[in-house]
Amino acid sequence: MNGNMLDTNVIIRYIKGDSDVAKVLENLEDISISTIVIGELLFGSEKSQKREQNRKIYLSFCAPYPVLDVTQKVADKYGIIKANLQKHGHILPENDMWIAATALANDMTVVTQDKHFSVIEGLTVISA
Repeated sequence: MNGNMLDTNVIIRYIKGDSDVAKVLENLEDISISTIVIGELLFGSEKSQKREQNRKIYLSFCAPYPVLDVTQKVADKYGIIKANLQKHGHILPENDMWIAATALANDMTVVTQDKHFSVIEGLTVISA
């Protein structure tokens, strides 16, 4: 594995002071964040009462970490994931399939609190 990619829910829980999530993150090396996750964070800030404050908090948290973009390799993985999930009758949020595809394309582990990532073939997950 080439490192760990944080899911949106882990970042939000960490920022809110969740000590269990903090312990998990303290023991991780080589952390990255997907552009999809950053988009989800910014969407959340746009909907909030403290739009600018939350935007700054989210972007400040993400700033030290490498950002993984959607590439052709990620798109290829996404197509495989979505087709495989549909074939087996699984429905996952669209963004989570993109997050998983980014992790697979970059040989990374997803750090999340969402259990549904476990149905994605070949994806390594750490529950935070």
